[in-house]
This record gives sequence, C-alpha cells and structure tokens, in this order.
Amino acid sequence: MKIGIPRSLFYYKHPHLWTTFFGELGGEVVLSPRTNRQILGAAVRYGEDESCLAVKLVFGHIWYLLDRCDRIFAPAYYGLEPGRHSCPKFLGVPDISKCIFGPHVQFLRCEVEDGIFEPGMLELGKTLSTNGRTVKRAVAEALAAQEQYRRELTAKYQQQLSSERPKIVVIGHNYVIHDSFANLNLLSKLEERGMEAITIDSVPLIPRESFLRWDFAYEAMSQLQEVLAHDIAGVIVLSNFNCGVDAITVPFVEDEVERHDIPCMHLVLDEHTGETGIITRVDTFVDTVKMRIERDAASVHPAAVR
Repeated sequence: MKIGIPRSLFYYKHPHLWTTFFGELGGEVVLSPRTNRQILGAAVRYGEDESCLAVKLVFGHIWYLLDRCDRIFAPAYYGLEPGRHSCPKFLGVPDISKCIFGPHVQFLRCEVEDGIFEPGMLELGKTLSTNGRTVKRAVAEALAAQEQYRRELTAKYQQQLSSERPKIVVIGHNYVIHDSFANLNLLSKLEERGMEAITIDSVPLIPRESFLRWDFAYEAMSQLQEVLAHDIAGVIVLSNFNCGVDAITVPFVEDEVERHDIPCMHLVLDEHTGETGIITRVDTFVDTVKMRIERDAASVHPAAVR
C-alpha cells in the first residue's frame, strides 16, 4: 500500500515518527515535496479563505498526493501536552478534503490526546497488519526514531549556544519556521547575515506551571524561558496571518522578551508576503541587533571602542 504523507502541519513536528511507523508495517511512504510554487497555487485555489497559510498549504500537499498513493495520512492531534489542546482546524482536514476533492479520497487517521501516541498507533496499526507483534515493533521503532530526532535537536541547540555569532531565537509553529518556501528562507537569510538562528523546537522542553491551554503556547513559553537564560541577541516571532493560537501566544512571548530587554520582531506571513519586504525587515532587525551589541560593548569597555 502506498501511504501519502503531506509535508506540512504535523510532519514538521514529527518528521521521522510516521515515516518510520508506516515503513515498519511494510507500507510504501510517499512524501509530498517541499512546498513550491505549484503546491502554493493549489493551496490558494483549494484552501478555505479564513484559514491561515499553513492550513491552506496542507490542501496543496494533499492535492499533490491524490493520484500518487492509496491512502493519505492525516492524524488527529487533540493535544500534544497533558490537559492542553491543539489547533482544532487540523482535525477537520480529512472531512474538508472530501468536500474539496470528493468522497473517494481515502484517509488514515490516528488519534493523539495529551501527547500520548502509543494507543492510537496500535489501533491504526491493526488496520494495516494482522500481526500484533509486527504492529508493536513498528510502534516501538517509530517512537525510538522520534526520540533520536529529539536528541539530535538538543545536541544542535547545545552546539549553537557555544557559537560566537550573535544568537537569534526564531519562535513559531514547526510548520512555519521549517517551511522555507512559505517563510521565504528566513533562516538562511539570518545565517547569511552572520547570525546564529536557533529555532524554538530545538530548545529542550522543561515542564512548568502555566495557565496557557494551547499546547503550542505552553511549549513556546517554556522553551523561551529556558533559552533566554543564555546570551541571546534577538528574538523573531513568525506567525501566519489569521492564526488564532498565535493571537493568544504572541503577546505573552513579546512581554517575556521585553522583560529581558532583548530586541524582538514579529513577522506575519501569508500567501501574499513578498520577499523584498522580508529582506528589508531582516536587514533592519540585524542592524538593530548589531548596534545593541556595539552599545553594550562600549559600556563595558569604553576605552577599547575609542
């Protein structure tokens, strides 16, 4: 069986979990390509107007997969942290897709609640294999692959902290900060300008008490408090226009960054965002960071600056 996985939304949160799971069960995984102009065009054509760009893009990726696989995988992430909730628009992807592309489109679904994956994976596995031992092994291998990915992210984070370049923390949903076409290569632009771009998903998540109910808001604030304890030169918050979760999260992020007296820029993206505007904003922000660094150096070693 060919199983299509859209390279959008949940994929960027768990890039190895599902590909490993279906591969261990004998499925042929068909992964849609990175977002490109063709997929963006389909996303705008088929996506619902009131949705954010990321939700529109998943329909562009599903459109690409329609004639290339037997089933399309769209998990139901109710919540990825205990007692917290994910964006409800994700849950409607299969039903909305059937309305857009027709009832013949077949989906595979796995329900995840409170960040617990194993029960839903076991149930899904039973629909793909009659061998219970094979299903359990597939679940174990998939969870191990995801844990290894998590360890690699943490190792990269520790390495970046030791960099001598100014460190910029990029905060946003995984599918916003890692979709380079949709965010107009923001991370590369920062690296090209001599910045060390630390993505928030690489920061270890330390459980904390919080009144925030959205799982992304809870994770982002916890990770932000961890990374701001280090020598951070600036923070960039990436959002998609019309993102309801970010409407709640971003003000708390900006307030926390302001308390640390660190430069912060909020970029809002959609399908109309132009690269020239992003370049202008990135250049201005980088100049601001560099001037702040020079000012701080002058206050500590005034004679050396002269």
